[in-house]
Order: sequence, then structure tokens, then C-alpha cells
Amino acid sequence: MKQESYISSRQLFAMLIVFQLVIMMTADTVLLGGENLADNILSCGIGFAVNFVLILPLYFLNRRGPGTNILEKSYDLFGSFGAAVALFYVIYFIFLDCYYLSFFHMFTVNVLDPKIPSWLIAVSVVAVAVYAAFQRLEAIARTAVLVLVIILVSLLFMFATVTSRIDLNNLQPFLYQGTNQMWTGALQFLGRSACFSIMTMVLPQVSGKRKLGFVWWNFVIYGFMSLALFILASTLGNYGNTQLFPFYSLASVAGVGPFQRMDVIFIGVWISGIFLKIAMDLYLISRCFTQMFNQKVGKISIVCSAVVISAAAMLVVSMRWLYQLVFSLKLILPLTGVAAFLVPGILLLTDLIKHRKGNLHGAEQAVQKDSI
Repeated sequence: MKQESYISSRQLFAMLIVFQLVIMMTADTVLLGGENLADNILSCGIGFAVNFVLILPLYFLNRRGPGTNILEKSYDLFGSFGAAVALFYVIYFIFLDCYYLSFFHMFTVNVLDPKIPSWLIAVSVVAVAVYAAFQRLEAIARTAVLVLVIILVSLLFMFATVTSRIDLNNLQPFLYQGTNQMWTGALQFLGRSACFSIMTMVLPQVSGKRKLGFVWWNFVIYGFMSLALFILASTLGNYGNTQLFPFYSLASVAGVGPFQRMDVIFIGVWISGIFLKIAMDLYLISRCFTQMFNQKVGKISIVCSAVVISAAAMLVVSMRWLYQLVFSLKLILPLTGVAAFLVPGILLLTDLIKHRKGNLHGAEQAVQKDSI
């Protein structure tokens, strides 16, 4: 297998910020559990705190084997049964990409009303992601840094143009209708994030201050999401509660002087984020197949997975019951919990038990030698 290149911690967390921004931009009052978007600012705080708990199994597992990713660790501990872990991550990444691509497809159909078939736009995004996946981790990371700069500048400029529209009277009091929306929003933010699953794969290839980078990533993303939710709620008020894509609606009313049609920036940001997300997942899927079989199968899996993702996304948007299932918290939250927390936790516990048994066995042999 070709030796994988290293990326810096800044590049890693730049990628993760881009992926999290996609989550922010696809949030609406249905997914977030209610019409009081101010409650979801509290959801961001919960997500921020929970992330420091979710990272613990991966953190300690990485300390015990800093040069081994979760696929290699599963094979080390379970032998050929480690393929089950690799297969699970393949299914998980395909599911997430189907989730985001079908959401984007729904956006193009319901909002943009494009002159070309909407499925062609979605397939074009996946096709470019396939090319990026073949360029491997370092190329994706470098692209993510550039995309992040463009996204942050664009979004901050968009937010700046609507500051004159902010009206605090549009804000409802926190928890005015109970805590349900706060918890639902927190679960949505956590369930739709694959950042920990990505780290399980690539963390051994990251150089630099990873712990500090993780802390800063948390502060930046949840601080930015809180700011965006505050601006959205205080600017659009009840109008935003009726919109299928409230952040797009915010972009539509943004603009200053000659800089109008800020919704174009929103679309560009979304396409950039989803392209990078799919590219990264396709690359990780190829790593899983390479671990299970060989490098040739890993390369073929990129194209095959892209076809499956595209076809599945089109199927989801065409069948209502399947759409409701895919976008249900009952499905995505457990899958993300297993991928981000349970699998690293099981591997960590197994490693600790085997290490302890090895130490006990070594101590017994030493006692026997002394008695002889």
C-alpha cells in the first residue's frame, strides 16, 4: 500500500470546520425541533460540551497506538474479524453522503428551479468529488484550507450586510416553550457530524498540536454557529420559521450597494462544503476497502461508492417513506454514536484487557522461573 502523506492539525481542523458549516447551512425549524431558533444557540453549547466527552475513547486509543488508525487497530485486536469495523464505516460514510446529497437535491428542486435536471447537478458534484478522492488526503486538505478562507470571508460579509436588519424584538426568550427544541437541536448537531469518525481514520497522519487544534475547532465552529443562529432569528423573526431553508432566505435578503444576490454565495458555499465532504468520505471508503482487500480494490471502490451514493440519493428524494427514514434522528444519531464513540470505546477496552492479560501472563512466568 502506498505510504500516506501527513497533513497538519490546521489542515485537519480546517476540513472539519467546513464539514460542520454544511450542517449549519442545512438546518431548519423542522430538523431543529421547533420555531424558537434562539433555543438552538443553547443546543450549540451542549454540543460543544459533549464533544469533549465523545473524544475521550479516541484520544486514549490514539495514545496507546499513535501511529495506528482505527482500521489497523481493529485488525490487530480481532484479526480477520476487524473487517466488520471497516465494512461498518463504509456503510456509514455512504449513508451520510446519501443524506447530504439528497438534501442538496431537494434544495435545487424546491428553491432553485434549475433549467437543467436537478439530478445532473448532484451527479456533477459527486463526479468532481471522485476526482478529488483519487488525489488523496493531502490534496483534499489543501483544498479545504482554501475553501474555508473563502467560506468564512463570504459568510462574514453576508452577515455584515444584514446587521442593520437585526431586531431584538424578533427573538423569543430562551426555553419559552420548554427544553425539547434545545435537546433536539443538540442531537441534530451531534448526529449529523462525521468529524469524529473522520478523525478515527486520519488522526495518525496528522502532525502538530492536535489537542489544541481540537479545542480551537470546537470554539470556532460552535461560536460561529451560535452567531449565525442569532443573526438568523433576530433578522428574519417569524418569517424564518416558515422557510424550508432559512439560511438561504437570509442570504436572499442580504446585500449592500452593488453587492446584491448574496444567495449566490450561499449556494457556492454549500456546493463547496458538500463536494469536500463527499470527496473525503470516498477517500476514507477506499481506505476501508484497501484494508479489507488491496489497493486496487480500494481505488475501484471510489467510483463504485460514488455511483451507489448518487443512485441512493435520487431514490431517497423520490420515496417519501424512505426520505422520512433517512432524515430521522432515530437512524442517524445511533449510527454516528457507534462510529464516533462506541467503536473506539470497544477497541480501547479490548486493548486494555489484552494488555492486562499479557502483563499477568508475563508475571506468572516470572514467578515460575523464580521458583525453579
